Amino acid sequence: MYKVRVESSGFRSVDINEVRLLLNQTVRTDVRLEPGAVEQSVTISSAAPLIQTDSASIVNNVDTHAVVTLPLNGRTLDRLILITAGNASDSPSNPKLAGSLHWGGSFYSIDGVAINDTGNGGAAYSFRTQLSTTPSIDTIQEFKIETNSAKAEHEGSAAISIITKGGTNQFHGSLFEFNRNRELAANAYFNNANRQTRPPFNRNEFGVSGGGPIVRNKTFFFGSYEGLRQRQATTSFFPYATPAMKAGNFAGVRDIRDPLSGLPFPNNQIPSARFDSRAVRLGSFMPLPNTPGTTAAGTGLNYVANVGNVINVNRSSLRGDHHFNSANSINVVATYAKGSPYFVSNGGPNEYGNFADGGYITKSASLTYNRTISPSTQNEFRYSYFSHGSIRVGQNTSFDPLSLFPSLYGPLPIGGLPNVAFNGVYGRIYDSGGADRSPQLNQQLTDNFSFIRGRHTFKTGIDISFSRISSNPAVGGAQLGSFTFNGRYSNDPYADFLLGYPITSVRGTASLVNLLYYTRYGAYFQDDWQVSKKLTLNIGMRYMLQTQTQERDGSFANFDLEKGVFVVRSEGGKLAPLSLPRLLQAYPIVGSEANGWGSDVIKADHNNFGPRFGFAYRPFNNSRTVVRGGFGMFYNVIPVYIGIRQISQANAPFQLSETYESGVTQPTLTLATPFPGLGAIAANPNITAVNRQIRNTLAQQWNFTLERELGADFGLRATYLGNKATRVPWYTYERNLPLTQAPGTIQSRRPFQPWASISTLDTNGNSFTHQGQLELIRRFKNGLYLQTNYTWTKTLDNVAIAASPQNPYNAALDRGNGESIRRHVAYTSVTYDLPFGPGKRFLTQGGVAGKVVGGWTVASIMQFRTGTPFSVGFSPNQAGWYANRANVVNSDFYASNQSIEGYLNPNAFAVPAPFTFGNSARNMVFGPGQKIIDLSLLKSTNITERIRTEFRAEAFNMPNNVNFGNPAADLTAPANFGKIRGTSVEARVIQFGLKILF
Repeated sequence: MYKVRVESSGFRSVDINEVRLLLNQTVRTDVRLEPGAVEQSVTISSAAPLIQTDSASIVNNVDTHAVVTLPLNGRTLDRLILITAGNASDSPSNPKLAGSLHWGGSFYSIDGVAINDTGNGGAAYSFRTQLSTTPSIDTIQEFKIETNSAKAEHEGSAAISIITKGGTNQFHGSLFEFNRNRELAANAYFNNANRQTRPPFNRNEFGVSGGGPIVRNKTFFFGSYEGLRQRQATTSFFPYATPAMKAGNFAGVRDIRDPLSGLPFPNNQIPSARFDSRAVRLGSFMPLPNTPGTTAAGTGLNYVANVGNVINVNRSSLRGDHHFNSANSINVVATYAKGSPYFVSNGGPNEYGNFADGGYITKSASLTYNRTISPSTQNEFRYSYFSHGSIRVGQNTSFDPLSLFPSLYGPLPIGGLPNVAFNGVYGRIYDSGGADRSPQLNQQLTDNFSFIRGRHTFKTGIDISFSRISSNPAVGGAQLGSFTFNGRYSNDPYADFLLGYPITSVRGTASLVNLLYYTRYGAYFQDDWQVSKKLTLNIGMRYMLQTQTQERDGSFANFDLEKGVFVVRSEGGKLAPLSLPRLLQAYPIVGSEANGWGSDVIKADHNNFGPRFGFAYRPFNNSRTVVRGGFGMFYNVIPVYIGIRQISQANAPFQLSETYESGVTQPTLTLATPFPGLGAIAANPNITAVNRQIRNTLAQQWNFTLERELGADFGLRATYLGNKATRVPWYTYERNLPLTQAPGTIQSRRPFQPWASISTLDTNGNSFTHQGQLELIRRFKNGLYLQTNYTWTKTLDNVAIAASPQNPYNAALDRGNGESIRRHVAYTSVTYDLPFGPGKRFLTQGGVAGKVVGGWTVASIMQFRTGTPFSVGFSPNQAGWYANRANVVNSDFYASNQSIEGYLNPNAFAVPAPFTFGNSARNMVFGPGQKIIDLSLLKSTNITERIRTEFRAEAFNMPNNVNFGNPAADLTAPANFGKIRGTSVEARVIQFGLKILF
């Protein structure tokens, strides 16, 4: 809250009390000065604005009341992003807001500190929970989402800004705990259909926040801690070898023969003396069946397990503010979040194959110095530090596979079980391997200077950001050892395993230490010009430069698509020092200097000028009606995990993988000698390429908006906006398929030999969004808060989030509905204090009765959304045919009587003629919609004048609506085509919470 005084000689002064200024918001309060003595004054009050009167940008501001009162599933701000007007997608860390893109389309900040995952181009997030790593919602003061035509001070297509609470002259804070568990949770729809009980589930969230004065009126603090303890299991079925088979007895399974003699083993029993000791050791990790099995002799799906996800998260923050005097102040903010232990089911049983640690550590710190140079001039300087380090480490890390297979390339940075596959008959044995934590570091210097000259409010600034993205040596299947058994020699895969006779074996070198770095420069100038009482113009310009990414050791290898040559970075005529000599000799490789590239295998985009223009016109003699609009050009940062890291880490000549083939009729490989000599390297390796002149995505945004105050409490907004994005990233664009489809092997007809797939990061895609928004807002007043909006979106693009065009030589044919974009969405968030108890309209008596009937609040978030688009496809069954989309036979795409057994009309689609492309459009059909209603009931009770309790009962998906996922849409699996076997929203979950506030 602010207090503003307006004075002029010969007029009464005017005091404006309770000016509520939300984050980065312009508040208009028209003042009329009346003649009178200077000593006389007039006092007025100013409520929080309902409409935006002086800016063209489309903004959603959420204040403390909404943040702490609404039922947020997960207690992070992600849920508020998902219900923002203009959001038509499901990802909380990479949302598509008003046409913004998945890769780098949103820019997140906390107290001015960028908290972006520079690898993935979104917010720093926690694995599988999809929740961002922002501080506790009990520390949030304000939350702002700016989705279109933001002023020049903002970068990125959509700006998401968070301001944390600071201390005051009074101590205040909260103590809280929330719990949800299996007992009051509904069972999943398909669990019920398959007669499965609810798996184990328990979730506790608890914490404390508080702040106050250190030195009254000068120095303040505010801190918080929040913990999450979640235990949730998934029920999985597996096929494993029976105890009899592990003992060599294959009676009732199939006839087993001795590979050395070709004769059957007597009684289908392999003598224990013939067992390979390595197979016995690895087989001991395989669980024993616990169900009768679905096929002969107890085989098939014979093991069921509740594989638990164990997620522990601790989040803390601390803020300090100090006012040296009325003109100089500083604040220091530090946050820390850690997910550990963080066991994540990854498809294996409890014993192996999962992530023993899929957690993260996120840290940030900032120092901000604010100086008021004069009543019309102000400067803000900030230094910030941000680190986000995810980890993906498998189980059995203390197991050293070199103890069984000493000819593996070692030493290994991390252990794990080798990958043992049984042709799908008996599941498999494996571990995920992984690497030590690999942090992303970002340090940023920012200076913003603002000054007022007459009718102009100028703001200008610069920022420099230094980004480092590191990766430690990692191991996976090849590095831990990979073995395949298919029953070629004994007639059963597990029998071959016991005897130690694989058909293939693979070994490889661990990935390299990798340290990528670049610098991002930004500068802007903004002029907010009050042309007249009715008209405001916003004029600005921003420049952004993301320098080309470098690697500490120069480890880069790229493909020159114009010349058709594979290029390894060189400097002074010497190739990257960590290149493996065997691979340099095996493949046609050219040094970057010899190719005319110098020492840069990728180049930066230097032409990123972004003008901004907006207007706000108040046609009447008040600020209750505003017509506004704007245009702006915005540039996205290029994430490094979508191609740049791959050309620096996974490409030849930096990682070696060798394959060994056993004999066709007699085993020539054994587990005792699985890697005899030098193995075969790929004759036609897959490689990754990045368009050397990679460019930052350009988003051109515009909007036209009409806003109107309805009475004193409501604000109504109607907006049309557009977002045209060019230079959109294609991630995994396939650049080495034959020019035409024809019979024969694909490899023999690839244009660039000897290479197989060339998966490319290119930035030549495009996207076009038209969107209409209607929003009605009531700021919290007299017990009621309401924000409801409807959004219609049509996005057409030719770029999937991660896929190549069907025809890589005509990407325009992939133009279709934007991936994950819902056409119609409606969101409502509301809180209402029931009118009972002391100080209310009804049952106003005090005492115990007043405490019982008073203090009740209901709150709800309601979401109604149409489905997401998807394509109808097929899998080509002839060599040389690589198309993947179906033909359209008729326009009745959906079944006449839709159900989960038949959502699509199979007669509307057909597999195209061999060696032709399907004529169906990408993402031409839409899946089922969603109806989600979350509800909370709050009871607030005053214990003393300054202490109160708040009891909360919350139900997420309260009506337990079944929201189905998209159906199977592969024509080559007709038994499943059009059937739905999953849901998009979990069944109802009930949560109870208790807070003590002071």
